[in-house]
Amino acid sequence: MQGQDLKRVILGGLGLVVEYRIALANALAIPFVLLVGLNASQLIEIPVNVRLGLSLLGIIVHTIFAVTTHRITLLGPQSVSRWGIFSWSRRETSFFLHLFGLGFMMVPLAVLAIIPVVGWTIAFGAMFWLAGRLSLVFPAIAVDHEITFKKSWQMTDRHQALMLFVVIVFPLLLSAPAILLATWIPAAFLVTSVMTSLSTVFTVATLSAAYRFIYQDVYEK
Repeated sequence: MQGQDLKRVILGGLGLVVEYRIALANALAIPFVLLVGLNASQLIEIPVNVRLGLSLLGIIVHTIFAVTTHRITLLGPQSVSRWGIFSWSRRETSFFLHLFGLGFMMVPLAVLAIIPVVGWTIAFGAMFWLAGRLSLVFPAIAVDHEITFKKSWQMTDRHQALMLFVVIVFPLLLSAPAILLATWIPAAFLVTSVMTSLSTVFTVATLSAAYRFIYQDVYEK
């Protein structure tokens, strides 16, 4: 990973959020509030079946949130209605199923955790690496490009370190303040929920920037 490539992608993601801040604020207002509420609900004791339902709802809201952000940052504000996505289409279904597909592919890697001493480190490292290699399918699906997990794997061959940073390291850095605040001041759950949702916007936008950069590198050179 070249430092200039990483800089281009990170600054590109931040620049997209700044450039389209009004459109993003309007289109993400409702899912943003829902995400804040779902994050805050983690501190409330509720029945297991209700918790499972809220978890499923959370994935659905995250899907709409991510698809909306990808479309605005890659295609412009005109790609969604002013107040966001209010219908569930084949696009969102594909995004949703690919999320589950990526999760299922990570399950076998958990077996690596049985290795003494370093097992969990190896397992998480393998999961993070796999997530980085396959995550280009998500911005692609959001903008109706036909890119599979296999194609994402091929496209990221020369950008493995970059994708690991974009998909894992950068989101962890963004969420670190919220995690620390939640640890120190548990009662500040509303503030930490807002911070977490905001960091999601920047994370998704940066993945959009990475997709644009790698797509151009692979197909337009």
